Amino acid sequence: MHKLMRYIKGYERQALLAPLFKMLEACFELFVPLVIASIIDTGIKNQDAAFIWTRCGLLVLLAAIGLASSLTAQWFSATAALGFGTALRKDLFRHIDTLSYSELDGIGTPTLVTRMTSDINQVQNGVNLTLRLLLRSPFIVIGALIMAFSISPKLTLLFIGVTIMVSLIIWAIMRVTVPIYHEAQNGLDRVTLLTRENYVGARVVRAFARQADELAAFVWDRRHEFHYTGTTAQPDEALRMALDCPGKPVFLTDSGDNTTSGSVGANTWVLRQVMALSGTKGKNFLFGCITDPAVVAQLADVPEGTQTHIRLGMDLDELSRPVELDVTVKHKGRLEGFLGYQGDYGACVLVSVEGYPIDIIVAEVSHAVVELHQFEAAGAHCADYGVVIVKQGYIFPELKTLGALSVMSLTNGATLQDTRRLPFKRIMRPMFPVDDI
Repeated sequence: MHKLMRYIKGYERQALLAPLFKMLEACFELFVPLVIASIIDTGIKNQDAAFIWTRCGLLVLLAAIGLASSLTAQWFSATAALGFGTALRKDLFRHIDTLSYSELDGIGTPTLVTRMTSDINQVQNGVNLTLRLLLRSPFIVIGALIMAFSISPKLTLLFIGVTIMVSLIIWAIMRVTVPIYHEAQNGLDRVTLLTRENYVGARVVRAFARQADELAAFVWDRRHEFHYTGTTAQPDEALRMALDCPGKPVFLTDSGDNTTSGSVGANTWVLRQVMALSGTKGKNFLFGCITDPAVVAQLADVPEGTQTHIRLGMDLDELSRPVELDVTVKHKGRLEGFLGYQGDYGACVLVSVEGYPIDIIVAEVSHAVVELHQFEAAGAHCADYGVVIVKQGYIFPELKTLGALSVMSLTNGATLQDTRRLPFKRIMRPMFPVDDI
């Protein structure tokens, strides 16, 4: 408390006059019981109306002077307390500015905010109450005892007992409430933290919202500049481009049956497209791969180098319609993982189609074959083929590096890439790029 007294500097006169005026108010209050006693003992007893009215006027005068003294004391104490709180807040803020970042992190922003606001307000109120009540309360109690003794010494003993009992009750309340006050301070720190987080969070949300609007405007203004990074073409044109390419291998993606996007990989549509060609310009083909567990199970006991007949196609729809093929079993392998994932993903069989320059990797399960080691595990080497048909959308980097050309065939299927042909039913219209806007 001694350290805090220096902040009252500049308000010493108000700090001195406030309790003096409070003491003056208390004096006038102590005279009230004496005036009441004289009204009862003299005026009412003697039925002296003039005396009663005179004493009532004196009561009004005492009340008016007491009110004036109280208001004056309140003004002086409030002025002194406000000046004290202002000086203390400035000094505390100046001290906070000297703290290092590690000290600020250790104390915490919510705690500092509470110290700057609630705690200083509590001390300020404490100064205000001290100036108003420090002299008034003991003077009232001691003066009341003296006045009571002057009226009735016997009743004074009862008054003393009540005073002691009230003092003990106040002391007990203080003992109980001080720990609660510390808990309240911790709770207030928590409230300050949550309030600050919500406020800062709201500002961050608004900032992100503005960034989102700016990004949306940037993208929308350049919407016609967006396109596939690779070469795309309708199925017939894509196959023609593959046949006309002088280098090898050419990677052609059956994008409508893209197993990396969740399609089954069972479509035989591109196989039928290739088989329908009148000429292949000297190109041989590798399909990697077509999913058909029934065919893999049929070939499980067929030795490599053996000719046999298969019905390839799971017949899930028109795109996976079965194709009758006479084939030679070239190799039996396993489906390996990709992008660093290791493991055995099932069986696969490499077959060569009789009468066509076509090899097919038939897979036991739907699996993406997108890296060279996967083809090699199935017994095929991409560099040996003129055209390699894969169940992908975008061609994977390793295959793109090897290929003389990579072209996305916009085939039908579960993963149709040509958005203009998607049968949208529950979207807002117009919507880009479905609609040309």
